[in-house]
Amino acid sequence: MQQARDVARVIGGIQGATEVQLQSPPGMPQLSVRLRKKDLERWGFDAVHVLDLVRATYQGDVGGQSYEGNRVFNVTVVLDPESRNNVMKVGTLKSACRSSSAL
Repeated sequence: MQQARDVARVIGGIQGATEVQLQSPPGMPQLSVRLRKKDLERWGFDAVHVLDLVRATYQGDVGGQSYEGNRVFNVTVVLDPESRNNVMKVGTLKSACRSSSAL
């Protein structure tokens, strides 16, 4: 972890680099998701779409942009902290499948 902090410090010192952050704090729990291919196919879901949904929900993803003059700011969306800290809620995530139905 010390090496990661050293790299972030060096990169942060480069002209033009702003808001350099470490991605994973020490001791950050990990979530492992195993998809059932037959169930995905039955409901019309794509495995990549489902995994991207889980990643975006917990890690955050750019959901839009905000403009101020000629500056562009990404708007990041992420699951609320209470839900994000309860691993059992991963099964309650909602998504639309190819047939436009939602689960």
